[in-house]
Amino acid sequence: MTTLYLPKNRSKHIVDLDVFDEDKNPILKVTGTVGHKMDVLYVYDLNYNELARIRQTTTGLLPRFQLLHDDNYVASFSFNLGPLSDIIYISHLNWIVTGEIAAGKYRIRYGTKKLLNVSPVDLPDGTFNQLEITLDNQTSVHVAIVALLDSWSAIKNPEWINNLLKRRKPKFKMAFGRNENFSELL
Repeated sequence: MTTLYLPKNRSKHIVDLDVFDEDKNPILKVTGTVGHKMDVLYVYDLNYNELARIRQTTTGLLPRFQLLHDDNYVASFSFNLGPLSDIIYISHLNWIVTGEIAAGKYRIRYGTKKLLNVSPVDLPDGTFNQLEITLDNQTSVHVAIVALLDSWSAIKNPEWINNLLKRRKPKFKMAFGRNENFSELL
């Protein structure tokens, strides 16, 4: 099992984030943008050789993404709404992402096997995502997914749905009593 640290990103623009190992040595770089159609998020090694990429193929409330590893299509996935919003199915790999994605606490499973566990950690340098990766050959793909979910949770406002529901409620209440102050104004 490998433990890596990815700095928490609170923007849709990712500019050269370094992924660190347990000894605080940089081993990967993440760069790119998410939020619009054809935006791409890249994972590079330290020599800027591309290892993995996630490309956004659609926009809207439920955008769709393609995952590529070594320039080969690997999988696609999309976000959900409602009670299933914290479950993401990554097709073609049959991976399931479950947990509290907006809070940064989630895991990726293949059947009953845990492939990745992510949790936020406060270190002296700031807040990081701690990635516990089971298989080393999947490291770049997992880093790309975590970087995307971290950026997307920054874009996605969890209060947006609550604000929309609040707007549907009537803004005015019916008055059933007499207002004494109003009669004085006349």
